[in-house]
Amino acid sequence: MKNNFFIFHLIVNNDVYMPDNGYECYYAFVIISTNEESARHMAQLNGGEEADDYLDLNNKRHKCPFWTDKSKTSCMKCGVSYIKEEMILESSFNSG
Repeated sequence: MKNNFFIFHLIVNNDVYMPDNGYECYYAFVIISTNEESARHMAQLNGGEEADDYLDLNNKRHKCPFWTDKSKTSCMKCGVSYIKEEMILESSFNSG
């Protein structure tokens, strides 16, 4: 069975808290994926400080749901992709 690939645009919703004044955070992704869930997962795995929210007592960093949380981010399917491979095409990063 052949998978269809789509272009997804993910953005941070208005008035969402961003750690460290938004420095070292991603604000948007353009991703080729087969579905929204996979696109959100790719963004979450590649996110910055917005997804790496805290350290535990052993100094181990824990990922917090951000790009997978629909209350914090929006995901729009923009169209069909002629590229038949999941990948991040573009990201918007605030390096401070």
